[in-house]
Amino acid sequence: MVRISLELADDLETRIADLVEGTGQTLHQFMIAAIEQATERAVLGGRLRSASLEAEADALRMGETYTADGCSTTWLPKLAGRNHADPGRRCGAGRQLSLQHLRRERKGTSQ
Repeated sequence: MVRISLELADDLETRIADLVEGTGQTLHQFMIAAIEQATERAVLGGRLRSASLEAEADALRMGETYTADGCSTTWLPKLAGRNHADPGRRCGAGRQLSLQHLRRERKGTSQ
């Protein structure tokens, strides 16, 4: 184990002391748990960012995607438990975007 010394602002130490009072948990145990939780959230956030970037790269590599508003007439009502207005309309119908359009959109030069 590594020993680390932390300087806490007085008000933070008071807030933590108030939180752990009567729980049987020490300030030290509370801070260790908080650091572990923050570390896990950061790791999971990094994994989520990586997965998102991979999904975006896959979409760009495939060359064709649909905008979210093109799918909203089908999927949002379904998620809300309703049938969508036009049963014949497929998700994204008429909203297909080319790879070039997506690249221009990312650069802010959409035409």
